[in-house]
This record gives sequence, structure tokens and C-alpha cells, in this order.
Amino acid sequence: MDEVDGFEACRTITSDRETGKIPVVFVTSKNQKADRVWGELQGGRGMISKPYSKEQILDTISAI
Repeated sequence: MDEVDGFEACRTITSDRETGKIPVVFVTSKNQKADRVWGELQGGRGMISKPYSKEQILDTISAI
């Protein structure tokens, strides 16, 4: 994304009254624990690291 990063986009989505209940799942090449924690602190409900499988996506979505 050119204008904002995913963390900022997540903060915008989750802090807005109309979109705040939409669960945000990060799909990223980052896979450190600190990245996962930071994503959760920004309002993210899940994080999937690349490369990923169909099962990882389905498991993450069903856990929300």
C-alpha cells in the first residue's frame, strides 16, 4: 500500500464506529512474535505468515 501500512490501516478500520467490528487478519511475510503482538495491539484478530496454505487461512478465520 502506498499511502499507509497495514498496521495503520488496521487502526483506522478498528477505531471507526461503522467498521470497528470487522475482524482484520494480517497476511504478511513477517513471522516474529513481536510482529504478531504488535498486530494484536493495533486491533488485528489474526496473522497469517507467507507462504501460507488454504488450511491456515480457514483455521485463522474459524478461530475469530
